[in-house]
This record gives sequence, C-alpha cells and structure tokens, in this order.
Amino acid sequence: MQFLYLIFRKGDNVKKLLFSVTLLLSVCMLSSCKILSKSSNQNGVEDSSEIDDSLDTTEIITTYTEAYSKVMHSCFGVRSIISQSSYAIGSCVCIKQDDNYSYFITNRHVIEATDTTKESENVSVYFGDGIFYTATILACTTYSERIANQADDLAILRITTPSTNSIKINPVEISTSVISKGTAVISVGCPLSLTNYNTLTEGIVSKVLTSQDLYMHTATINPGNSGGGLFTLDGKLVGINVSGDYKLATEEGYTYNTVDDMYNAITYEHLESFLSDKDFSL
Repeated sequence: MQFLYLIFRKGDNVKKLLFSVTLLLSVCMLSSCKILSKSSNQNGVEDSSEIDDSLDTTEIITTYTEAYSKVMHSCFGVRSIISQSSYAIGSCVCIKQDDNYSYFITNRHVIEATDTTKESENVSVYFGDGIFYTATILACTTYSERIANQADDLAILRITTPSTNSIKINPVEISTSVISKGTAVISVGCPLSLTNYNTLTEGIVSKVLTSQDLYMHTATINPGNSGGGLFTLDGKLVGINVSGDYKLATEEGYTYNTVDDMYNAITYEHLESFLSDKDFSL
C-alpha cells in the first residue's frame, strides 16, 4: 500500500488514470471467471439448460418402450413339428382378424417338413406361458421360390381366434412410408428358443436392397427370429425378418454372412405383393 501511495504522489494524472483502468479491468475479468464457473459443471460443460438434449438417454429408452408397447400383442412365436423327436421354431406377426380367425405372416422355412419341399402337418402359434394354438397353413411360397429369392420366404398361418381374454391379439399396421438408410427400427421375435418369447432388439436400416426387396439392418436377429417383424418406432410393420439360410443378401447376390451385425428383412412392399398374389386381402 505504501508503494502505491508513492506512485500516486509522484506520478502525473495519466499514470493515475492508466492504473485505475487496469485495476478495473482485472476486477471485471475475475468476476467473469466466477460467473462462468457457476454455469459450468465439474467437467467444464456449460449448463444443461443451454445444451441440446435431443439425445437424452431416458427419452431414447422411453421411445423403444413405447414402440414395443404398440406391437407386443401383434408378435408371437411359431412351432413346427418335424418329427417325433424334433421341431423348428420361429416367429410371426398378426396381420388380420375377422369374426372367427386370426391370420399371421411368417417365413416358409419355419413351417417346412423333413422333406423341405413339403410343409409340416403340425404347426402352432405360440402365445407365451406355454400356450399353443393349432394353425393352418393358408398359403405359402414354394421351396424352390424361397431358395431362388430370399424375399420369397413367406407363409400365411390361420388360427381360430382364442375366446379367452387372457390372450390379446392386435393386427399390426403395415407401413406406407418410404424406408430409407438410417431409419430407426426394432425387431421382435423368439431368438434361439421360445423361452425368449418376444425379445426386442434395436438398430437402423443400413441399406435398402431395392433389386432384391430386402432391407439390410442392424437390429440383431438369430435363428428363431425367422418370420418376426421389423418395425419403425411408431409401431408400423416395415419388414419380415429372414434368418433361414443364414446368408446375407447383397446387390450382387447372396453371400455367407461375413458382415458383422448385419441382417436381412423382407420389405413390406414385397409382403404386400405376396399377399396379393395369394388373393389375401387385409
């Protein structure tokens, strides 16, 4: 303090003015630092009120939960008896109901007999909790058709609609939107076992294989997911998953699936074409 006193006594007015301005600027800078520190967290990130929270994890989880709630009563399992000691499992989606019957779409290979050119005579739809209802194969592609084109791996099942209120069946709504690369999707099915009934996985459409009527996507599927639905987050059916030959479709044809975390689904446009060819109206 004595040093400052001597400066003011011996200096001229210009020195006094410069010193005062410097002191004032220093105080302002310190105040600004304190204000900034209050609006930042320990990691130096600005206050969340000024950050785009569109990627909030809670909101994303809620979105998937809501999407599943819209399709959970449209997705079921399939069991096909092949012999006295073996059976195949898959998944299916309800696409229609009338006064007496419920109708489901699945993959043809799910309901094939030991002789794959023929269909099993013992197929049922699984509703969880050990509940099976005998199904009739209403229509399907042929073995040769599904071998020639993976998109032609389709079958229609029909059951007498259960009268019990404990089983809820809601026909799914088929999408009418253009599905493009990057579209968020979920898969629902029974991977590996019927005990994994209605398991949900999420992903995106990675590529639209227009020439083959297939989507490549990243919503994980396994054997047992065959015939299950691929849905948008608003609960619309956009595809039927194919996990039969365990091959991946490409623009050049089919190859063994050497691409990690990439799967195929039949487009809803091809599904609608199949239903039309079988004179099946929704």
